[in-house]
Amino acid sequence: MLLRNASFNTLVLGLAAFGLVISGCAKKPGAEGKWVYKDIVVPTGTANTKQLDAAKKALSVSSIDINKDKTFTWNLAQTPIAGTWTSTDTKVTLTPKTIAKRSVEEFKKYAPTVADDIHGSLSEDGKTLVLDGAGGQQGKISFSRSEG
Repeated sequence: MLLRNASFNTLVLGLAAFGLVISGCAKKPGAEGKWVYKDIVVPTGTANTKQLDAAKKALSVSSIDINKDKTFTWNLAQTPIAGTWTSTDTKVTLTPKTIAKRSVEEFKKYAPTVADDIHGSLSEDGKTLVLDGAGGQQGKISFSRSEG
């Protein structure tokens, strides 16, 4: 009887340990999905009120679609941005290929400070994406994962 209980206890402990391993390996939410504008934060003195208000207005209707095929589209007012993306852990990099339906190289003729890459990070719970200022711009733009 003691041997039977020992075998049963070993089985229960083994299953419990397996359950812990499996639950610990649960995949965290990735960057894929639809993201909607949440907020913009810029360091004091880096943008005047008019510039900041204009940026907030343009961003307020923007969203980013990050696709499983490693492409993205940032629907940003009259200036859609499309390209590819990569991620490592919580770090996300968007690499624009077109801006306002022009190649990045062509667009840079009109706006030379456009960045080649846009870097950001994903919150641990996968509900917030924060993009860092790019192309010499300071600040951070945050997006919330769309549930719809």
